[in-house]
Amino acid sequence: LLDPLWRALEGQELVCQPLRLLSATGESELVHVSAEALRDARGMALGAVMTILVAVGASDSEQRLSIYASDMELLEQVSQTLAELQDPDETAGVICTVVAGATGAIAVLLWELAGDGLVIRCYEGGVSSEELADVSEQARAGATLAMTQSRTMVQEPCDREPAAEPVGSGRVGLGSAWHQPLTRGGAVVGVLSVLWPGLLIDRERPGLLIRCLSDHAAT
Repeated sequence: LLDPLWRALEGQELVCQPLRLLSATGESELVHVSAEALRDARGMALGAVMTILVAVGASDSEQRLSIYASDMELLEQVSQTLAELQDPDETAGVICTVVAGATGAIAVLLWELAGDGLVIRCYEGGVSSEELADVSEQARAGATLAMTQSRTMVQEPCDREPAAEPVGSGRVGLGSAWHQPLTRGGAVVGVLSVLWPGLLIDRERPGLLIRCLSDHAAT
């Protein structure tokens, strides 16, 4: 939930993101979260303000249709941007940034196959460089499984092996993890791992974005 706020504090002027939250009754409700950076006359960051609005006045199917249309527009814009890029590293960076921003992930790791294992080619998200080693360690097993089985793996915390150190000892607590294999010419060349701090309730929307953008990452 705080991801839009952190991204605004990190420099983005306006962040808008649809999310689903659990209400007090336990029902899943669609909300629109926006965060805007506040700056003084010199352009120095003062803080940020976040607004959460419950989507009302439309049926669930209408809400899904609206989000789907917005996602299609985003994917079209991203495809045009990627088509103009010549540098593979720039392409990887754009893909990781878009996936992180569109899905609310705490971290997005773009792995590439090197020898018999995976190495991180690019990453984006709300983790520091010091925390990256811990996050990648927790995600590596799922990414490797997606690579070896050549299929999408969506893991929950209970699916991962217990860490040697508990989350309270400086480790980053991860919730759901989506590992999308990247294929080129029928062979797996890498994996796109999308990690959230909490549990992923609705897999349909992030799945569409991840699968479409992973096609670009594999080229």
